[in-house]
Amino acid sequence: MMKCIVNLKHVALCCNKAPHCLDHGPDDVIAFGSSNSVVIYEPVKYKDGIPVTAHVVSTLNHHRGPVGCVKWIRRFSEDGISKTPFLLSGAVDKTITCWKIGTENGRFDKNEEILAELKGHGGTITAMDGMVVGNRNLISSTGADSCVKIWFHSDDITMVDCVQTMGFNNGFVHGLSLHMMPNTEIPMLALACDDFKINLYNLNGDILELEKVEFKLTVCLSGHEDWVRDVDFLSNSGDLILTSCSQDGFVRLWKIQERKEIEKNDFSELKMKQQNFEVCGVKYSVCIEAVLSGHENWVYSVQWVNGTQPMLLSASIDKTVVIWEYDTDCCMWIDKVRVGEVGGNTLGFYGAQCNDKGNQIVAHSHSGALHAWDLKGNGEWKPAVVVTGHSAPVLDMSWEPLHGRYLLTTGDDQTTRVLSQWVHECDFKSWHEIARPQIHGYDITCLSMLHSLKFVSGADEKVLRVFEAPKNYLENLKSLTGFELMNADMNYPEGATVPALGLSNKAVLAGSKCEKESDRSEQYIENMFIPAVLDKPPPETHLLQNTLWPEVRKLYGHVYEIFCVACSKDGSLIASAAKSSKPQHAGVIIWDTNTMQQVDTLHGHTLTVTQMEFSPDGNYLLSVSRDRTWMIHKINKVNSAYEFKIHSKSEKKTSHSRIIWSCSWSHDSKLFITGSRDKKLMIWEVNDDTVNRSCVEDCGQPITAVAFSSNLISMNYILAYGLENGRINISLFSRSDSLFHTISLLDHNLSHCLAVKRLQWKPNIDENSNLILASCSLDNQVKIFGVLLED
Repeated sequence: MMKCIVNLKHVALCCNKAPHCLDHGPDDVIAFGSSNSVVIYEPVKYKDGIPVTAHVVSTLNHHRGPVGCVKWIRRFSEDGISKTPFLLSGAVDKTITCWKIGTENGRFDKNEEILAELKGHGGTITAMDGMVVGNRNLISSTGADSCVKIWFHSDDITMVDCVQTMGFNNGFVHGLSLHMMPNTEIPMLALACDDFKINLYNLNGDILELEKVEFKLTVCLSGHEDWVRDVDFLSNSGDLILTSCSQDGFVRLWKIQERKEIEKNDFSELKMKQQNFEVCGVKYSVCIEAVLSGHENWVYSVQWVNGTQPMLLSASIDKTVVIWEYDTDCCMWIDKVRVGEVGGNTLGFYGAQCNDKGNQIVAHSHSGALHAWDLKGNGEWKPAVVVTGHSAPVLDMSWEPLHGRYLLTTGDDQTTRVLSQWVHECDFKSWHEIARPQIHGYDITCLSMLHSLKFVSGADEKVLRVFEAPKNYLENLKSLTGFELMNADMNYPEGATVPALGLSNKAVLAGSKCEKESDRSEQYIENMFIPAVLDKPPPETHLLQNTLWPEVRKLYGHVYEIFCVACSKDGSLIASAAKSSKPQHAGVIIWDTNTMQQVDTLHGHTLTVTQMEFSPDGNYLLSVSRDRTWMIHKINKVNSAYEFKIHSKSEKKTSHSRIIWSCSWSHDSKLFITGSRDKKLMIWEVNDDTVNRSCVEDCGQPITAVAFSSNLISMNYILAYGLENGRINISLFSRSDSLFHTISLLDHNLSHCLAVKRLQWKPNIDENSNLILASCSLDNQVKIFGVLLED
């Protein structure tokens, strides 16, 4: 019996674009939403006790819509010992999931359990909070349905009781926070509202009698001049400090304390105007404590950080994250630390979170990118390595053709990205994004590597663009990964830059204007290339500005938008196809890479060609189409000219009955595989004059991606196929007896949560004799798996 062990080596992803979509939990573990997944992420990974790098622990695939908010709920026993926390996640599917995350030796592992699912909201969940009250978990949530719901949940049952719904007519609550009232066991709820006010509620009733529990409005705080975006509580010397932030650019601090009796005519001390209220016979007052001015645009999030001295963290759309501390000398709050982005054409931050120790900040930006800063021993905050990824569906990818030294990916976020293994401490290797060769103005639909230093891409335009690696990329590839690809005899450009209002990456030559220090103060400096040799994977700002590849050629010929592209193994030919609804536009254009001229147009399909692949021996071009057929063209080279003729074409009666999404050649060019929406996977054997069907496998789900490995095991072909539901399976095929055998069904959380768009095996095995499989999906994620096969 063949044994197949699959482990997840890397996940490239980003955070969803929502203000409350990331939360820093216990033990420096972060949770955030990425498409429909909840991601458990450790900023620091350990190997033999040595901190190495960040990594994704797990992706939790349960929601049926994009995750909009996450929240860790800390729990403690009666004697103050920390208990296993639980995690709340809310999504566009109008549900809240309560997760129990397992631990092992104080470290988070991959054992997750769904405690409960909260249903009742009529719109997207936008914010949540929770706390432990008695032996129950109190949860509050709000969403796009203009209401706040109160829930009670017990650990030993899966049922959750919604005990109260507060409606706000057409208004919205943007943030909320729960905390105990000062010196009591009575919960208080603060709501950040779009009427520029903060509403404070306190809990009335006995939690043992849920039907009598109700939050009642206690006081309404005014002061902000625009929507209030977030609130957070802090206990401080018996008082409660509430912080709020708003689109007016200000952060406000409010003090809630037990009211002291003051003589009517006592004017010895200047007092701020205060509002009074009473809870269970105890009188309280609330007044403004401070107004913090330091941001220049909307402030989206605030967070109190407990430590020897309380700190306040705020994040704004003005590209800054600020740490505020109280200065006892001047008796005022000051912005002690300011980090963030500089330059560029991106917007700022949706939120930022600090860990319990107060020495690490993780923020997520308007583009979905993560940013991290670590506090060093000298008191400086330095950028840290974080996971990166696409912010929209990933549609195509391609390994470096010779040895798979890096992986190129692209998608609807209009970027092309390079993933490779960073070799660092103790020769430990981890996957990271090291360059962003193309940042386009159109959604990029396809790409293919011509050779190790050149690729071609197609987008929702009628032009193919060819890019070549610059000198600075090759230098950084060597310094980060150890791969030497630079040819000393070649004259490489230093890098590339995009002119204002332009779409083409222009080469920057050595000594040119963009490199000169004196010219960096000019207008549009954010678009200028600044070379740098890196010792760790670059941060987001560097990726956006300094890792572009120069565009060396444009190929014109298609009438409609490019849909797919493929390159021959030797890099001598490019095949491209565009969207089409008529046979005359469904042709495949062949380009000669030596002359960059059109060689031929291959007709035969009647609708859009969905994927193409040249055979490894270079003798055939296989194409599949929306017209439910596949077609093989025979390639002959006479002198320096290429000739193409149809070798064979499928018949609809004996082939697929629905659109064919994907195809792949075996390493020996004797077999190819096709996958279709009809849920069937078909393997075909190619002879000199004919093509015979060897195997038909019903997979139970529409097949969206297939890939043959270049390796054999026990004379069996290895292949992988991806399904419309996101699952990935690995199978073996025996050519001698035409037997198809699935040996690994990847776990639900190990696979994707939306349709798999492409699968590709790395050209060679890694140092541990693992096969490497890469996948990309409509869930915005790229996953790299290690596959170990044993007899």
